[in-house]
Amino acid sequence: MLQSVKEKQQNSQSAQSQVLNQTFDYVKKLNNFEDKEAFSMARELLREQENLTEFESAMLNNLNTDNVDEAKTLIPSIRDKFTDEELEQLLGRLSDYQSEQ
Repeated sequence: MLQSVKEKQQNSQSAQSQVLNQTFDYVKKLNNFEDKEAFSMARELLREQENLTEFESAMLNNLNTDNVDEAKTLIPSIRDKFTDEELEQLLGRLSDYQSEQ
């Protein structure tokens, strides 16, 4: 969506255009997925985890890690929700959908 707006504003040198370009670059940095299908599949995977809150799901996705200790350290509320093996499997499946940065 931002890509189409950016292309329309490409020739403009206004302050709005500069802010749009900065926003686009920032969002691009945070994008963990190659395409919408990969994003949808990852989101569905996280939704299937009934013991995760929406916040925890978002945090797991944004971490973009397959390291169990890192995930448990940065999201302490998931410590009691998964065994290390379960979390490792979940993070592994999630990383299959995420693009290499």
